[in-house]
Amino acid sequence: MLYKLTLSDDDQNGLDPVEFYELSELNKIEKHLENLLAENLLNKLFEDNALMPIHQERSFQGEADIYAVTVNGDVVIFELKRGIVGDEAMVQILRYAQWAGQWTYDKLNNYFKKKNPERELSEAHKEAFELDRELTPAEFNRNQHFYVVGSAANEVLAKSLSYWKSKGLSVEFMPYRIYKIADELFFEFFAKPHDIHRNPKQVKGVILDTNRTYDEDGIWHMLENNRASIWGDAQNFIYSIKKNDYVFLSHKHVGVVAVGQVTSQQKLDEDEGYVNVKWLTHIPKREKGIQKYMPFAKVSELLEHGFYWARTLKTPYLDLKESKFLIDELKKITDA
Repeated sequence: MLYKLTLSDDDQNGLDPVEFYELSELNKIEKHLENLLAENLLNKLFEDNALMPIHQERSFQGEADIYAVTVNGDVVIFELKRGIVGDEAMVQILRYAQWAGQWTYDKLNNYFKKKNPERELSEAHKEAFELDRELTPAEFNRNQHFYVVGSAANEVLAKSLSYWKSKGLSVEFMPYRIYKIADELFFEFFAKPHDIHRNPKQVKGVILDTNRTYDEDGIWHMLENNRASIWGDAQNFIYSIKKNDYVFLSHKHVGVVAVGQVTSQQKLDEDEGYVNVKWLTHIPKREKGIQKYMPFAKVSELLEHGFYWARTLKTPYLDLKESKFLIDELKKITDA
């Protein structure tokens, strides 16, 4: 909930709740916001939880909205609702739980292949999380986790969630709010079980993919032009990188090769979104190639946690302490 804060010298202080809207009350943008929520749930709103999306709802199929897997192969299912959520959502979740609990690896793989026909889920999962080996079929879907996302939960749903959680079902409600302030819309989201989104004004570290899959020269474009870039349909992700943030360049099949600090606001130039950076480590030269770098496994070892390496912006982000520590360790390699 958002409150208007009133402070005065005569102790007439107060917290006045700001009314929030349901999607059904904003008809002109209802579908737009539904898509916005689905498209950003894992990349931004769930940024500190490493999840690999494998499937999204198909019309008239009676499916949940988003299916994902964790680094351990657990299945995570999201059900998105437009407004205040009632107990009917719990009925859906129980139905999904009954289905998902019986899914074999082949079922998950078939879901994944609908958009990735040339790849196997186990192979893509190993690459996404930089694992030493592919998970076996038996290691996928050993546990299931469910999330209901809506503007609010009614009392019946709240009681149902508490009951089923007490019975061992991994289910959570995640609320979002839409506010209209001075004719502008604002979106508020809290991720369970702990809302650990970093304050945007705080400096963070971002591990950025160099786009090697699609452009071998992308890394040289960035290094030679003192910028961190994102291309194509993902270019708007550049707005997740702020001035003074640290950007670590992640080169596929190699590792982290350089780090710079952002010196500008975000810019768009045709299909490229970018920020200017000041490089803080020795950067490789095109004619010599990349000879010094930190392997992905070493990054995870030093920071004592993994990342979802398949994203353009690897998650979770680094806090200031982690960033400076990784910069110092990278300098030992690149500046030697």
